Amino acid sequence: MAKTKTIYPRIETLTDKRNRLLVEGKLAMTEYAARAAAVDKNTQRLRALRLAKEAADREIALLNPAPEKPKRKAAVRKTLG
Repeated sequence: MAKTKTIYPRIETLTDKRNRLLVEGKLAMTEYAARAAAVDKNTQRLRALRLAKEAADREIALLNPAPEKPKRKAAVRKTLG
């Protein structure tokens, strides 16, 4: 009977360990989801800022077209002879 008495405490500790790991796993997943949500929120904010800037740049380009570059004159080739 000495063996059975030592097995029961071990079974209880394995159960306790399993429960502890389940709780820690749930906590880790919650933290991971919170970080992912924060990253997604920041990505949406940055995308909105970028799209607004691009729209403003397009509007400015339409209102103020870039001046045309002056055309170059054809180069005069000198012939040796």
